[in-house]
Amino acid sequence: MRNNEPEVTEHVEHNVYSIPIRVFEAERRDESLSEAVGSLMQAATATKCGILVTRHRYDLYSAVVSSDVPHGLIREISQI
Repeated sequence: MRNNEPEVTEHVEHNVYSIPIRVFEAERRDESLSEAVGSLMQAATATKCGILVTRHRYDLYSAVVSSDVPHGLIREISQI
């Protein structure tokens, strides 16, 4: 079993407002995404922004505090 920490890759920037999420086990996808979104809640509230979750590949997602998403909302998109 792999470490539960999101793996930082060259594809997605990682900072206080952005978290890359690698999903190695499909059954842990929702849990991994929820953990990432939860860790961005404070930054989203402080900046009065929402959170954008993007699927980049079948195993790579990102969660980002985004001014394009209304405060208090979480938007999901897919780039595949």
